[in-house]
Amino acid sequence: MPKIDEVVKHIGGDMDRVSELVNHIKSHIEKARKLYETGTIKELSEIGEHLLQVDHKIHELYHHILKKETGYKPEDDITVKKEKK
Repeated sequence: MPKIDEVVKHIGGDMDRVSELVNHIKSHIEKARKLYETGTIKELSEIGEHLLQVDHKIHELYHHILKKETGYKPEDDITVKKEKK
């Protein structure tokens, strides 16, 4: 298979996955709309806050693993968001 055909096939696969993800997100939006219509905005807000906490902890864990395994120092990494003290 010529190289261009491989690239096109790969891009097609990527587009399929993006399409699937968009459809999945749409299902979440519909669920959120139903929650909104039933007055459970507070729950959605709390879920969002917890998701942010999970995201923060996952990044923290990732950096701890890198530091342990590779000697990586996040304090020296300019791509890491620095917390204000």
